[in-house]
Amino acid sequence: PSVKNPPGPTGPGGVVSGPRTEDARRQFAGDVVGLKDRQRDVKFWRALDATYLHRAGSQELAAEKLGLPFGTYRYQLATGIEHVAQAFWERETR
Repeated sequence: PSVKNPPGPTGPGGVVSGPRTEDARRQFAGDVVGLKDRQRDVKFWRALDATYLHRAGSQELAAEKLGLPFGTYRYQLATGIEHVAQAFWERETR
């Protein structure tokens, strides 16, 4: 199957949708917002929020919106993704 045309039901713009997908989106959003609650992780939340939850349009625009050099933004985004992936992994292995 093509990445552009994934199997299963799709929603607007060809995005895969369904109950499991919606659950994963809610968990992702919850994990991202959870970073905001920890002072040291707020910068990672801001990068994830600007990139995935309140899309800036591109990573360059997200970095600009956050007032960050692009390299700093990419570091914060990557670290935020690592935190969210760890939260998913911990939830799945319980």
